[in-house]
Amino acid sequence: MLTEIWLLFTDYVDDKEEVTNTLIFVFKRTVSERTKSIRLLSIAYLFKVLEKLIALKKKAALTLYRALIFSLVEAPYDPTIRELFMTNFNDLF
Repeated sequence: MLTEIWLLFTDYVDDKEEVTNTLIFVFKRTVSERTKSIRLLSIAYLFKVLEKLIALKKKAALTLYRALIFSLVEAPYDPTIRELFMTNFNDLF
């Protein structure tokens, strides 16, 4: 649901830094969730949002990109999650 809000109201979220930071904070918590399926979905949705932010050249893209990099570094050594990160980063570049 948060992803849809961010995608539908991209301009509003991008204009309000505190809203962006709150959304990223919530997503960072879901990325470190114990349940693997929640982690995988959160990562996938974050990359979906990042793709749109990059396409629209929004300043929140950099903040989200940094959050994803830190999540990758802090990710446990789960090969599925690391592969999801690497595949999505590869698609972005």
